[in-house]
Amino acid sequence: MSDTVPSRSEAILICDLCGRSCQRDNLAIRGKVNFCQECASSRPAECLSALQTGKSSKWMRNGFLAVLSLGVIGGGGWAGWTYSLQHALPPKENPSRTENSSLTENVQKLEHQTEVLTKITTNALQKRQVTDVGNVHLLFVAEPGTDSTMGLASRLYAIREAPDPLSAKLTGKVGSEMEASFQEGIRYVQKLPRDWEKDFSIRLSFEDKFTPKDGASAATGFTVAMLAAIQNFALDPELALTGDLTIDGEVQPIGGVPHKIRGAIMSKCKITLVPERNSRDVADLVLLDGIAPLWDTQVFSIATIDEAVAMVRQDRDATVQQGIDRFNRLRARLPAVVTTDYLKSPIVISELMEVLKLAPHHLSAATLLQVIDGRIPKELSLNQSVDEIIEASYLFIAPVVTPEKEPAKNQSSHDKGLTVFPEREYGDCIKRLNTLTPILDKRSLDLKVACIGYASALRASVTNYRASDVDAFRARAPWSSWGVREINYAQQHVKDEDDARSKLLLTLRKLHTDHSLLTELNKK
Repeated sequence: MSDTVPSRSEAILICDLCGRSCQRDNLAIRGKVNFCQECASSRPAECLSALQTGKSSKWMRNGFLAVLSLGVIGGGGWAGWTYSLQHALPPKENPSRTENSSLTENVQKLEHQTEVLTKITTNALQKRQVTDVGNVHLLFVAEPGTDSTMGLASRLYAIREAPDPLSAKLTGKVGSEMEASFQEGIRYVQKLPRDWEKDFSIRLSFEDKFTPKDGASAATGFTVAMLAAIQNFALDPELALTGDLTIDGEVQPIGGVPHKIRGAIMSKCKITLVPERNSRDVADLVLLDGIAPLWDTQVFSIATIDEAVAMVRQDRDATVQQGIDRFNRLRARLPAVVTTDYLKSPIVISELMEVLKLAPHHLSAATLLQVIDGRIPKELSLNQSVDEIIEASYLFIAPVVTPEKEPAKNQSSHDKGLTVFPEREYGDCIKRLNTLTPILDKRSLDLKVACIGYASALRASVTNYRASDVDAFRARAPWSSWGVREINYAQQHVKDEDDARSKLLLTLRKLHTDHSLLTELNKK
């Protein structure tokens, strides 16, 4: 019976890492260095190191020692001949080792190319994708006569888009002055390093983008939203702000601050930022609405764009945040309706003083302390007095203060063809003006009298006769004493209305105010 010769695939080889005997086909790598399947999967780093250093196998080393021993025993002739033959012929390179080395180099090149392509693809996708920056509330003033509350808060959203020749864009229907304030914000951010323009562009849009808006008081809000996109910080969505801005980053005063704070409260904004030069308007709000608004939203003053940025970001200064949290805890300990009696408590006073130490620009705490000490003004500022008087009587004096605007035509006619006068609105106007009288600036009282006089003259003219009735009476009964009397009455009403109008215009000019409210009314 003949012995079976093992095939090439059944040959036994030794793994150079673990020393385990394995069949040739069960080796992961064969050649000058052999590795079994288990070592190749669990110890790849050691296998790769052995391949790079060209480590020889134990079997080859043992074989070389055996041949060397035989040569020594045989007198050294065979060993000498073998040594001469090995050095006379060029060494043969192991094809398995060459193949493994080439494979390693190809794998490394492929990994490098994959890494480069991944970076290029990631950068391209980042440039194309739209990323959300956050949102913040901007404050506006609605047109008087439309509602008793004029304040309005609208969310402003900021996003990053693909790079564009226009580094920043504003979506929505806005007026010329708001567009100018947006451009002012762009000029401010372009003073900073502009490396970001090659990576992305900025788009701003309002929550109610189809509602027309105008005014320069949004400049600060536009700027902080763009800075949030550039500097990559998160905006506080429960914060509202207002204020004009200069190219140097100074926040300028604006009008209608009490109304805007009311709008922030209606939108449930927990923090409201107003220009530092409008701090006096917060005291006006207390005279008009009491101290409740100061508890409903924490009002802060800002003088520069840097102060605004420090407040609008969610990761604001820890000390200021401690002041905000302390004020919230104090409010939670007080009843739902806080009267001035509660303010006199030593605990409330000490807590408000601590809040003011932590956050020196906290207008709510500072104004409440003024109320406690009796240092709150007893009268509205002149501009706020003019604001309140014109708002209360706007329905009647609109053709005088805004002559380029056509008055609202919510009038009807009865069977005699006479226009129906809005008696209820007239009564509300007179009641509101009389309520404001004790807190109005004394310099504005003549304006109040002039507005009531013009509204009364308009009421008498519309209720009794229209201007066109004079010609009607003259045409129907020119010879009748009754017709002559009616003509005289109608002419007197027209004259009284013209006199009241002239007096109102003269009073407005006499005030010598900055006409900030009238300018805002014209803009709207």
